[in-house]
Amino acid sequence: MAGIREIKVTVPGDQSMVDLLGHQDKFLKIIEKKFKSTILVRGNEIAIKGGSRSCSSGF
Repeated sequence: MAGIREIKVTVPGDQSMVDLLGHQDKFLKIIEKKFKSTILVRGNEIAIKGGSRSCSSGF
C-alpha cells in the first residue's frame, strides 16, 4: 500500500494564479482528477497531497 505524501510548491509572485490554475480552477480540477490527488491553494502556495506516485518529483 502506497503512503500518502504532501509536497508544497511556491509560485513566483509575478505569475498569475488564474493563468496557472484556470478560470474557476478549471485546470486545477483536471490535474486533481488525473493524478488522483488533493490540491490546496493558499495565496501563491500550492500543496499537493496524494499517493507516492501522485506526489513524485517527476510528475
